[in-house]
Amino acid sequence: MLPCVLSAAIGIALLPGAVGAGRAYTGGDTFQIRSERESLYGWVRVIDKKKADLRLLMSDASTIGAASLSSGENRLTYQEIVRLMPALAPDMKRALLIGQGAGLMATTLRDQNGIVTDTLEIDPAVADAASGFFGFTPIGKAIVGDARYEIRRLTGPYDLIIHDCFTGGSEPAHLLTVETLSQLRGLLSEQGILALNFVAFFEDGRNAALASVARTIAQVFPHHSVFVSEPGKDFNDFIFLASGNPIDLGSPTLDAGQAAWLKDRSISLDEAQGVILTDDFNPLERLQTRKAEHYRRFLVDWFGTDPLVR
Repeated sequence: MLPCVLSAAIGIALLPGAVGAGRAYTGGDTFQIRSERESLYGWVRVIDKKKADLRLLMSDASTIGAASLSSGENRLTYQEIVRLMPALAPDMKRALLIGQGAGLMATTLRDQNGIVTDTLEIDPAVADAASGFFGFTPIGKAIVGDARYEIRRLTGPYDLIIHDCFTGGSEPAHLLTVETLSQLRGLLSEQGILALNFVAFFEDGRNAALASVARTIAQVFPHHSVFVSEPGKDFNDFIFLASGNPIDLGSPTLDAGQAAWLKDRSISLDEAQGVILTDDFNPLERLQTRKAEHYRRFLVDWFGTDPLVR
C-alpha cells in the first residue's frame, strides 16, 4: 500500500492520444498502465493494480490520485479530512480546489454536502485523465492553468479552499508564500477555512520545511491547526487548517468518530525552526530535497522502474 494511500466513479475508456495504454507488468502484484501521456509537466499515467483494488493517477513519480477499482471510493487517507470540513463550518456552499488531481475531493463535497467546487489544475493531461478514468465531472468552474496566475482572476467568497499541490519531486514553492496565501485569504468568506496539504518528515516537529510552511501560514492567518494523516509516522501528509476566525475543533456538529479522528492526528510544530516564505526568499525546494528523494525511492521500490521511465 502506498504511504497515506486512500474516490469517484471510474471510467475505463482510453484517453484520446494516449500512448502505451494497456502495457502490463508483472511482479508481486500485476499492474497495468491504462493510459500514458506526456505533457509539458511530465508523464501522466493511470495505473491499475487489481490485486490491491487500486487505480492510481501518477504524474511522473508522484501519486496525485487513488481510487478503489471496485467501488471508486477515495483511497488517500489525508483526503478524508475533507469529509469533516462541512461539520466544522456547517453553512459551506462554495469551495475551491487548487490541485484538482483525480477530482475526488470535489466529487465528495458535491455528493455528501451539495457543495459547488471550482477546480484548478495546471496540467491538461491530468484534467483529462480525471474525466476519462476517475469519473470526474466538473461541479463548478474547471480551470486549467497555473494557480498563482488564475487565482487573481477568481471572485470569492469561498467557504472552503483546499490547497493540494503535492508533487513527489520539486515543490510548487511559489504557491506556499505569504503573497499567495494572502491572495487566498482574500478569496475566503468571513468564516471560510483554508485546508492545505503538505508532505514532509516530522522530525519531532522540528523539520525546517514543515516549520517554514507553518510559520508562513501563521503570518497570514491568525488561527491555524495542523494534523497528520498517519499518526506515529515520521514521513507523512500534514494537513493545515487555517482561518481568519477560530476553528471550533470541538464543534457539536462533529460526531464522536470525527472528533476522535481529529484529536488522534493533532500535532504541534516548532515554528521557530522555519522561515517565512516569500516571493523574494523561498528556500523550500532545497529544504525538501530529502523528501523528494525518499518519495521517489519508495515508488521505484513499489513499482519497479519500467512504468516510471520512458
